[in-house]
Amino acid sequence: MYRGQPASQPASQPASQPASQPASQPASQPASQPASQPANTLGEPSLSQGNLSCLSQQTHLIDALSSSSVSQQLQVNSHLNQLPFSHLTSHYQFKYNQKPSQKRATTPNKRKTLLFKRSTWLGLSLLLCLNNAEALSAVTASIIHGNPPYVSFDNGQSKATNLLELLSLKLSDGREWIPAANVNLLKPNVPVDDSSPESPIVLNSGSDRFSDMITLVPQNETSIALNQILNAPNNYWGDEDGDSDFSASGNLSVTWYDSIGNDISGQVKGDPSKKLDPCKSPYRLVISANNSDIATKYGVPYKGESLAGGSHTYYLRPKVSEPYVCFAQPTLYWDPTTTDPVAYPDLGGSGWSDGNGFIPQDIHNPVTNFPSTGSNNLYFDLIVAGMTAQQMIKSYSGNTIINAQSGTGITLEIKVKPGTETSTSNRLRVTLKGPRIDTANKTFSPSTFRINYAGKEIYSFHLERWYIAKPAVVDTFDEALQFCTTMGYGYRLPDVSDLTNIRLDGQDLNGNYWSGGIPGRKEGHYRRQLSYRSNGQWVGGLTNEWGYTATSHDFYPDSDWLDGDVWTTLRQEGEIPRRILIEMSQGAMRFEENHYYPYSSACVTP
Repeated sequence: MYRGQPASQPASQPASQPASQPASQPASQPASQPASQPANTLGEPSLSQGNLSCLSQQTHLIDALSSSSVSQQLQVNSHLNQLPFSHLTSHYQFKYNQKPSQKRATTPNKRKTLLFKRSTWLGLSLLLCLNNAEALSAVTASIIHGNPPYVSFDNGQSKATNLLELLSLKLSDGREWIPAANVNLLKPNVPVDDSSPESPIVLNSGSDRFSDMITLVPQNETSIALNQILNAPNNYWGDEDGDSDFSASGNLSVTWYDSIGNDISGQVKGDPSKKLDPCKSPYRLVISANNSDIATKYGVPYKGESLAGGSHTYYLRPKVSEPYVCFAQPTLYWDPTTTDPVAYPDLGGSGWSDGNGFIPQDIHNPVTNFPSTGSNNLYFDLIVAGMTAQQMIKSYSGNTIINAQSGTGITLEIKVKPGTETSTSNRLRVTLKGPRIDTANKTFSPSTFRINYAGKEIYSFHLERWYIAKPAVVDTFDEALQFCTTMGYGYRLPDVSDLTNIRLDGQDLNGNYWSGGIPGRKEGHYRRQLSYRSNGQWVGGLTNEWGYTATSHDFYPDSDWLDGDVWTTLRQEGEIPRRILIEMSQGAMRFEENHYYPYSSACVTP
């Protein structure tokens, strides 16, 4: 709507602000017009001071033109060509009725010629000055303010202030949830999600693939632009003025985490048909929306109110009949799944799962399960399904110490595996606590442990041998032998089979041999396998069960084991007798001619 007539305005002043108007006066109200004066409407132009000035300029130019020489007329014509076209079109009638200020003596023919010239210029001046008036009126007219665009999730009945409606989850079996009670416009009859690490959404068989979790984000993507969701075909937006070309900033994203907090979104994106693993549950599915700015391409105002984003976490796991232990996992160093260092061949033996650890054999028969050997502050993680580590601890009434069912000297300390997501972690850290070098009573007898959950046994094992290492000190062979002999409580210097299950059939390149260990093996390192007896002799010991025990690499940072070779009782006879040592990182054998060289010491019982 046209709202006012502008005063004459300097070139340096913005077109929308009249030159004579005070700063406090609205731009749509010219200075020469009282605030109470009605604004002229389009179609009823009136003469302003600016129009009169324009017209006066044209009059003087035309007068000059009619009485000038040819060269002067050319100069005048040049000046006229530089004037805005609008200056040559205003108020023909007004100029035509003006009386000349001075009459000139002319002949009748010349008077006709001059009259024709002046009439021509006056006509042009009328048109151009009128156009100028209309142009100025268009520039200074007030912009009509309409309504901003908005987002609605109930067909325009209400205007949304946030995007929480987009965070719902649906399963392929038809079940679905919304994130909160007041977020029910799109899904008015859907229950509110109340899943938690302790009580996750249980996925039925047939709806336990990642692709069975349906959100607004496409299956093979981790995010989608909010602009795509809010526009067609959903059309979750409106504009009361009919403005079009709606746009919204930000994204809607999904992020998947396994039970220990690993971001597996990339894996899910790569293979959404993969099943959720009970041994990596509960999973966390986080759906999140950015804050969003909305706008239309046209209209005033073209921007709507910003919408608040948000996020919601759903907890899920596949259905299991009852909780169970998936794996008992000591360090995986040298495991075939590791890349640093390079994995050795034939590392995984019977009962070992690469990348996971020892597989429970018979939870009700302790001697079949890892571990059968132990030392103070060695630990393993029980990876469980159908429950969390926190739930297991709570089942012991918060008590973190488990005593042996039989045997003496050893207890277990349990806690959630450090560094994992505490609330969802399914890793129960089990640490052995028993005699070490400075313990007054170093008594040990073979001990049986049974671990329960909700009154049911879920894991058991039987410790047959206990080891005490001498920390931060190296000994000659004689010193090592004396260290164990004087320890008492039945401790002794270990032999090769107390530390590794390696076997050297025949002779190696250095003329060495060893006929113990697992028959048929030709690799120069241990095999991850539970130790066992054969013909009354142990096959295997500490390293093949626990892996790399050195504290220097933080595999078992609170243990007493050094990174290096450990003396054994065995000696290879020959022209030059050599003592046999075990390298504790791989369970490899070393043959030492000089038993006066210092190496690590450890003792074992019984």
